[in-house]
Amino acid sequence: TPTPTPTPSPTPCGGYAVSTSTGQTIVPGTTFVTGSNCDDCSNPVTLPFPFCFYGMTFTTANVNSNGNVQFSSSDTTFTNTCLPYDAANNLISPHWDDLLLTGAGQGIFTSISGAAPNRIFNIEWRGGYFSGGGTINLEIRLYETTCRIDFIYGTVTQSGSSATVGLQRDTGSVFTQFECNTGG
Repeated sequence: TPTPTPTPSPTPCGGYAVSTSTGQTIVPGTTFVTGSNCDDCSNPVTLPFPFCFYGMTFTTANVNSNGNVQFSSSDTTFTNTCLPYDAANNLISPHWDDLLLTGAGQGIFTSISGAAPNRIFNIEWRGGYFSGGGTINLEIRLYETTCRIDFIYGTVTQSGSSATVGLQRDTGSVFTQFECNTGG
C-alpha cells in the first residue's frame, strides 16, 4: 500500500537581510520566456514550486523586461524610482532600469537547478540599456524551501548608476533597498 509523502512547505519569512559576496556565476537560462524579447513589457511565468515571499506563497510571477519580478502586479514603468514604489506589488528588483531586450539572443530566460525539495529557480536577463549603451546580464535565484533570494551579476556595464536594487512587500509596507541610482 502506498504511503503518502508530505511535501515540505516553504519556511515562512517576514523579512530579508542583505549580504554581499563575490565569485558566483550565472546559471544560464535554457528556457526563453515567451514575449520577453521586448522593450517595457511584462510576461507571466509559472514557478516550478510554490515560493514564499514575505510570508506569502506564490505559484506565478510577472517578469519585467526592465529588470524586476512582480508577484501581484505587472507594472512596466521604465523610469526607476527609489523604494517604496506603490505601483509594484510584491517586487523583487535585482536591477530596475530602462533596459532593452530586443536584440538577437536577448530576453528573459529561466532554468531550474537541483532536485526537489531543494530546487532553485533561476531567472536571467540578457540585453542592453535603452540609453547610454552597454550590456546587462544578471539573474535572480529563488530557493524552494527557504525563501532565499540571490542576485547574481555578470555584466552590468552601467554599474547600477540609474537602477533600483531591492525587495518590497505589497506596495511598500516593508522593503529592503540595497541601492537606488548610486551604483554598486
